Amino acid sequence: MITMEPSFDLLVLFGTTDEGLAFHLRSIRTGLPHPGALSPKILCSSPTGIELFTYTTIVIEIVGRHIVHMAETLESGTSVITIWDWVSGRIVTSTKVLGYSLAFLSEDMFLVPPPAGYARDDNPHHLALYDCNGVTPGSPARCVARLYFPTSDAIQIRHTRFQPSPLPSVRGCSIPLVSPPRVYDISPASHYVALSINFLNSGTGMLFIHSIGLLSLVDSLTTDHGQCLSIPWLKWSSATSRIHSAALNDRWIACSIFGHLVTHLSYGDDLHDWVVGIFDLRTSKTQSLPKSQPDLGSPDDQIETFLNAGSMSVQYPLLAKSFSIPVGVIPWDDDWYMATDHQSGVSLMVDDEHIIIFKSPSDTVKASLHVYPL
Repeated sequence: MITMEPSFDLLVLFGTTDEGLAFHLRSIRTGLPHPGALSPKILCSSPTGIELFTYTTIVIEIVGRHIVHMAETLESGTSVITIWDWVSGRIVTSTKVLGYSLAFLSEDMFLVPPPAGYARDDNPHHLALYDCNGVTPGSPARCVARLYFPTSDAIQIRHTRFQPSPLPSVRGCSIPLVSPPRVYDISPASHYVALSINFLNSGTGMLFIHSIGLLSLVDSLTTDHGQCLSIPWLKWSSATSRIHSAALNDRWIACSIFGHLVTHLSYGDDLHDWVVGIFDLRTSKTQSLPKSQPDLGSPDDQIETFLNAGSMSVQYPLLAKSFSIPVGVIPWDDDWYMATDHQSGVSLMVDDEHIIIFKSPSDTVKASLHVYPL
């Protein structure tokens, strides 16, 4: 596995060595050991005593000075998140968590959703917010808040999972930057993380969490830094945004987020075209919900009523742009469509000015790359 951070000219190679699992720190430009790292190799082990393997690794990523490794454990529903300072080579934290995905709100703070089936009446579905700043090296990160979702007899959250959400480049730190500022960068004020929500028997939805908004809320509620806050949905929902579930229907193929811009790709009627939609999370419009009983409306209406905590109106981001692409430009692959339940085969990326679509190769369709202006 590999990950990289061009701002620091850093390439991280992850794999098995004679000494066990290790990260190899290289310069992207030269391929030689990275000059900013005190050691060209960091052994990957957890002080929790949990053995780590390449095949249990969920993700590795670079977040500023940190290399983050998340891996499943033998205990059902749990994983261990271990973080190193790649400059010094020292371990920062190793934390056993309930869940299989994470999202960083800042260099030190990250969210973890629980796995499917672990919510109970006495512990409803929530996100756990951790802080690794100031912890003793190798000790667990502090759980500073639990962000609870609403509960309802009509709607149940089956599971939640974070989608890739690029962080703003880390500047003003002690690491020397070897490349010019990014042409397309994310303002910290416009950083959102994307959470996919699967509802039991009611489809899926996407929730977008404003990083600064949530961190500011938690900071304002904190009176004892040794205490883990319990924050109900009515308090933290103001730091979120969501796209009406009807806009992200069962025809959507891929979704990508870049700062405040959310782009989704779906297939059109009768598979004659692809449809691209771009939403701006900074904008909003008010939409009324149907005046029906929460358990009698359509699944989409039930989800909206559930997340809106009973209010009969809701704020949605505006659709900034939409266009279609004929299947003659990006060929449709029937074999892929039948085999993968529409969830792969096409990758989507976006920045401030471009939408990039990559069509994976198959037995009948060649790989292709398509770039469109935003």
